[in-house]
Amino acid sequence: MSEEEKKPLITELAKSSRSSCRGCRNKINKGDLRAGIPFKFTIESGKEVFSYGYYHIHCVPKSHQDEVLHLLEKNDLVTKNEVFEIRKNIIQSASDTPKLDEAPFLEVSKSSRSSCRLCESKLLKDEYRVAEPSKIELSDGRVISGHKYYHLNCFLDSQKNSKEIFSSIIQESLRRNILTPETIENIKSSFYSTFKEEDSASLVLRIIGETPISIEIIKQKAKEMNVNFNIVEKVLKQRLEKGEIFEPQLNHFQKL
Repeated sequence: MSEEEKKPLITELAKSSRSSCRGCRNKINKGDLRAGIPFKFTIESGKEVFSYGYYHIHCVPKSHQDEVLHLLEKNDLVTKNEVFEIRKNIIQSASDTPKLDEAPFLEVSKSSRSSCRLCESKLLKDEYRVAEPSKIELSDGRVISGHKYYHLNCFLDSQKNSKEIFSSIIQESLRRNILTPETIENIKSSFYSTFKEEDSASLVLRIIGETPISIEIIKQKAKEMNVNFNIVEKVLKQRLEKGEIFEPQLNHFQKL
């Protein structure tokens, strides 16, 4: 029996708070329910080693969700009712397409009082910002409708399907008549140029496979393809944050 076969997918309560979720990149606290997905990587000696990548249950990749839910139904970590709630939450969070009335849109910041929810920097007056409709809980327990605000770059960088989300934002902004069509066209031209650069960077990053690739090899590939390495680094960072690839050792990258 191979080492890979000895390491099946697992569900368990975290034994410590040292691990981070490969989905949302946040800490998995001691005692939290987590799933461990086996993966292999190659160490400096050339030997293949098998280990686990851990996820919050609601962050498990879609390809493993059914298996994780099946395991939870078999073990005694949670009740059947809790499994039902977990399944419902996974289905709800898997929807990438917001409802029209809940879709984010672009607007001009009316002051410099708000901050981006992602980078936490100020959103300056007259700067374009993404407004995401949301429910806000007040200190007295009341829940009201409001908005979360983001820099457009920050918001798109946090999305898996940034092109589709950008198109949705543009359509919603036009529907609400918040910005003029001319302004929208200028914004679109700027960002479609960025998407084109990122597509070229993605072609460079195709060399990342199931064995570690050094940053120097990636730099050389970018040079051969005449692609700006700063853009490659940006896309590389996005893929690390989304858990599509990982860094088994310093400045070496590999597919999960």
